[in-house]
Amino acid sequence: RFEPGMARLRSSCLGCAAASCLALTGSAGVQVKRPDWMLDQNPSCWTEGFTYEMCCLGPAEIAETCWTGFPHTRANCCRSPCGEPLRARILSEQSSGGSRGAACSRLRHRNETLVTGLWNLKRETWPSHSRYVEGDGHSFSKYHRWLDRLLQKPQALLIFCDAETAAFARSRRKAYGLWQLTCVVEVPMEDLPQMKHREAYFRAHAENQRQLPGDTRPEVIQPTYTLVVNSKPELL
Repeated sequence: RFEPGMARLRSSCLGCAAASCLALTGSAGVQVKRPDWMLDQNPSCWTEGFTYEMCCLGPAEIAETCWTGFPHTRANCCRSPCGEPLRARILSEQSSGGSRGAACSRLRHRNETLVTGLWNLKRETWPSHSRYVEGDGHSFSKYHRWLDRLLQKPQALLIFCDAETAAFARSRRKAYGLWQLTCVVEVPMEDLPQMKHREAYFRAHAENQRQLPGDTRPEVIQPTYTLVVNSKPELL
C-alpha cells in the first residue's frame, strides 16, 4: 500500500540505528569515536559492491555510476536517514546532557537496554474498527498507565517520545529511584525520521481509502499512525 521504494525506506532506519546508537551509547566516561561520515550515510544503500567511499567520496565519474534513481540517489544515500533536526538533537543530548540532563553517555554500560517510544496520536478521536474499540479505551492517559508499568522495571531504559511523555517518564523514573538507568530523548512528531515522506504517506492512505471504503483500521486510514510505526525501527 506504499509507493515504490517505501518498503526499502522503512528498513533504511538501520542507518539511523547504527549511527544514532553510536552517538547515544558507551561506557561511563568513555567517548565513542567514529568517523563523522558514519553519521552521514544511509547504510541501506550499500549493496552489490557499492560503498559510501566510492559513491559519496570518490571521483565524480565513478560516483555517478552509483545513482540509478530513487531511493538510490546521492541525496538519500550520502546522509543519515535520521534527518538533520533529529541527528542534531541526539548529538546534543550525547555531548551536553541536554536541557534536562538526559544524556545517554552519562549512563554506565549495561548488557541489556530496553528501548521504547510513545507519541500522542489522539486515538480517542479515531473510529473503532474490526480489531478493537478506540475511544476512551485508547486514550493517551491509558497509554501512560501502561507505560508506567514499564517504568517501574529496574532495567536500563531508553525512551524516544514527545514532550508530554518525556515529562511523565522523567517524573516516574525519578520517583521509582531509577533515573540513573534512564535516558529520555524528546523527539517531536515533526522530527520523526519518516516525516520527510509525509506527503507520500498521505497519498498512499488516500488511495487505501479509495480501494477499501468502509475499512477504518488505522493502517488503512491513519497516515500518521503508519508514519510513527515505520519511524520506530529507525529510532531503535
